[in-house]
Amino acid sequence: MVSLPNLLGAIPMSRFLNFFSLLDVGGRLSLTNVAVYACLYKLVVTPSASLVDIGALLLALANYGHKRYTVANAPVREEALVTVPVDISEQLKTLEDLKTTVNALVVRAGMGR
Repeated sequence: MVSLPNLLGAIPMSRFLNFFSLLDVGGRLSLTNVAVYACLYKLVVTPSASLVDIGALLLALANYGHKRYTVANAPVREEALVTVPVDISEQLKTLEDLKTTVNALVVRAGMGR
């Protein structure tokens, strides 16, 4: 028989969290999903459900539904899709000059490699 800690040690944590939908689209821990699971766990474990427990679950589910709706219906930003070509040749030349200056200072100070 495999215990839960041994099973979790064999499964990468990100796959485990993805299975239970605890990670959002960006791969970060979703507090909304954690709150829903925590409320469901509390309702299952508690001998009798109170109005406060049910209210907390409904609030967590409303927050979850709102988050899903806003993520699904978020407008695509046009400026995020546009790429502007940038000429960085001047910056690269400045960087090379700086490398040359630093190397000359290192040699002059006797710290040569």
